[in-house]
Amino acid sequence: MLILTINSSVKKRNFMLAVLLIGAFTMLLTETFFNNGIPTIISVYHVTQATAQWISTGYQLVAGLMIPLSAWMFHKFNTRHTVIVLASIFLVGSIIGFFANSFILLLLGRLIQAIAAGQ
Repeated sequence: MLILTINSSVKKRNFMLAVLLIGAFTMLLTETFFNNGIPTIISVYHVTQATAQWISTGYQLVAGLMIPLSAWMFHKFNTRHTVIVLASIFLVGSIIGFFANSFILLLLGRLIQAIAAGQ
């Protein structure tokens, strides 16, 4: 019985680590893609380079502000539910950014994504 419990907990731990690593990779990948897409954003939304750079700067600022809250959130709430909520928030931000027809909506989508990425 003890061996079954140990194997079960190891499998759960490995699954949780895999989910967290995939999530972290996805969030870092989106940051890299946006940095490479700034020239396209400038031409599509007809904004200056300084304005377009706010997508990256705002993302990093919001993510940096959320990092101190992450320890409190994971201590206060169930880890599984917290991860699901954060992934959902990231998805909502991605959908807003995908359908953005103005620069402001694109920036808003990125800032919503950063709320989840900072955790």
